Amino acid sequence: MDCLSRARSVTPGTVVTWTNEDSAPHTATGDNFDTGMLNRGDSKSVTVDTPGTYDYICAHHPSMKGSVLVSRQS
Repeated sequence: MDCLSRARSVTPGTVVTWTNEDSAPHTATGDNFDTGMLNRGDSKSVTVDTPGTYDYICAHHPSMKGSVLVSRQS
């Protein structure tokens, strides 16, 4: 999964897309969003509007995690 195991910094209104390029199914599951199960080649996008840090894990592989940092626009 692109974006897992690393942090991304974006501004409010950014569309963040997760694409599974692995043969195993994955999710990006956080308190404020859940991509649902993504099989190889599947993608899911989420728009992040509110500043803050959004942590997420893969529900199938909890050691796979990442975060999206939404910074205020200057």
